[in-house]
Amino acid sequence: MKKKDLLLDLYEPQGKMVPRQCPGMILLHGGGFTVGYKSMKSVADLCYEMASRGYVCVSIDYRLHDDNLQREPVIMAIEDATAAVNWMIDNSEKYHISRNHLVLGGSSAGAITAMLMAYDNRVKQLPLQLIIDLWGSIKINPKHIRNEGPPIIIVHGKKDIRVDFTEAEKVAKGAEERKIPYEFIAVPNADHEMDLSIKLDGITIYQKIADFAFKIMRLESLK
Repeated sequence: MKKKDLLLDLYEPQGKMVPRQCPGMILLHGGGFTVGYKSMKSVADLCYEMASRGYVCVSIDYRLHDDNLQREPVIMAIEDATAAVNWMIDNSEKYHISRNHLVLGGSSAGAITAMLMAYDNRVKQLPLQLIIDLWGSIKINPKHIRNEGPPIIIVHGKKDIRVDFTEAEKVAKGAEERKIPYEFIAVPNADHEMDLSIKLDGITIYQKIADFAFKIMRLESLK
């Protein structure tokens, strides 16, 4: 078993228009639970973009397969992501974060982890108001899926060769069946780990994520 220091990168909003309390966002990188790091482009760029829109964001490292061969990597990822959410709650006053407006998300394996934490009834519930699924999949036995949970925004490329587009459709169907609010952004001709600056109907995916979050979490209350 390897000892691993788990760190996070913190992204804070700047300027005179920053609200007294900001929404908080925790993001997990992808890499199939075998590789990856907190400054990977997809999560780092999303942190930059959301910090520019008034969020306090963190991108985290979490333990991977080779860090402990005796334990399931997804369990370690859940534990480490839970610690990151609790860190944000514990430090909410210091960083001017609203505990009532917390977002958890990730890309690929990070999205799998986020969805397990939100919708698997075997995992302790956390005070999350939104889940971001970037080209992930739902890895929960149907008998363990909660009948309720936080809203979710799903982003997936129709040409994804690593995580098939049908996985995103399953997530959307599950949300629909359980009456969980969701937005499904299907991106034509996009593969895995896409650039979120792509425009759909003249609007970047970054902005679509921000718009859904603003509406679903009623962020006007923080102004």
